Amino acid sequence: MFGQAQVKLAGKLWLLAGAYDRIHNVTLHTHDGATQVDHITSPS
Repeated sequence: MFGQAQVKLAGKLWLLAGAYDRIHNVTLHTHDGATQVDHITSPS
């Protein structure tokens, strides 16, 4: 949990506000189960 908090904080400090969309804790369902993605950062 500590590492995830660091990634969120780093994104807030280093990425321009409004220039990126940030999504956290995404679950993707697949044909053989599911996988979880902690952080997705995409240009707005």
